[in-house]
Amino acid sequence: MAREPHANTLPAELGAPAFVDAWKRRALQIGLVSSVIAAGLGFADGRGFDIDHVLRGWLLGLMLTFGFAVGGLALLMVQYLSGGKWGLLLRRPLEAMSRTLPLVFVYWVVVALSLKSCTCGPRWMT
Repeated sequence: MAREPHANTLPAELGAPAFVDAWKRRALQIGLVSSVIAAGLGFADGRGFDIDHVLRGWLLGLMLTFGFAVGGLALLMVQYLSGGKWGLLLRRPLEAMSRTLPLVFVYWVVVALSLKSCTCGPRWMT
């Protein structure tokens, strides 16, 4: 008597499909073009380039990336600890979110080094 696969078993292949590489390449190209446009618009202002605006945006990127990384880690931990099939569709995006944690450290280093020059920092630093 042959055994039928149980309905609650995981699929054999959990890797990403091949077309995901093309999506990643296109997203990188769009990000690079957008960065060049944003830098050009920053220099095109009549008053010159203001580093405070860049540092405020950098700090916002730090907070947003930290939220993604820690939120993805928390939900991923809940999925791994509870088990089940409810997280099969969410596991890959949550793992990708958690892999942005080293980027948070890079953001933090730049913010920490620029606290003295930023007017948005605490008063005791100036």
